[in-house]
Amino acid sequence: ITASGTIIGNQVVGGSTYYDTAGNIVAYGTGRNSLIIQTSGNTSDTGIAFRNSGGAYSNVIYRTDIGDNDADLRIAGGNATSTITDLADYVAIKGGAGSTAGFVGIGNNEPSKKLTVEGDISASGNLYLETSNYAYFHSTDNFISANASDFTIRSSDTNTDVAIHSSKNITISSDRENDGTGDIIFQTANLDEKMRIVNGGNVGIGNTSPSELLTVGGNISASGELKLHGDI
Repeated sequence: ITASGTIIGNQVVGGSTYYDTAGNIVAYGTGRNSLIIQTSGNTSDTGIAFRNSGGAYSNVIYRTDIGDNDADLRIAGGNATSTITDLADYVAIKGGAGSTAGFVGIGNNEPSKKLTVEGDISASGNLYLETSNYAYFHSTDNFISANASDFTIRSSDTNTDVAIHSSKNITISSDRENDGTGDIIFQTANLDEKMRIVNGGNVGIGNTSPSELLTVGGNISASGELKLHGDI
C-alpha cells in the first residue's frame, strides 16, 4: 500500500508489524509472545527513542557495533533535546562472546568487572561479601578480606598506611612513617603519638624509638609494688 495521507485503523505490515489507531508501531514474533524491533544501524540515532509531543527526546536505547556482528547495548538520556545524539550514555551492557560479555557499566562504557560504576554508590540495605572474597581499595594491594575464622584489613604495599581512625581523634595505624618498619602507632587528638610498638617488639610510651622492651619518655606512677628481676 502506498499512501500520502494518514492510514486509519490497525494496518498489518509484513504479517507481524502494524500501526495501531494511535499511530504507534507494534511488532511481535510468532504467536505474539515476543517483541522484535530491528534497526540497521549501530548509533544512538537508530534505536528505541522516547520523545514528548513537542518532539524533544529524553531517552534512547540503542546498540553500538563492537565487530564480528556483535553489539553492546546502551541506554542514554538527559535533558529533553530535539537532537537524539545529544543524549549522554548512562548504562552500557557488553555484548558479544568475549570475557566481558554481559558486564554492566554505569557511567562507564567499557566495564572491566561484572558491574563497574563511575561515581558514588548508595544503598539502603547491607553490602555482603561471600566467604573468602575481597574488597579492594585503589589497587589490589589494599583490601579487606574475610573467611569463617578471620577478618583482615591489609595492605601489601610497604609505603601505604593502614589505620583505624575515629572521629573522636583516636587513631591506630601501621607504617605511619612510610618506612616499611611495620610499627603499630597509637595516637590521640591532633595525631599526637602516645605509644608505639616497633617491628622488633619493643614498646615505647612517649618515645618513638624504644631501645628496650619498654621505654618510657617521662615519669612512671604505680599504685602497687614495683618488682625488678634484673639489674637497674
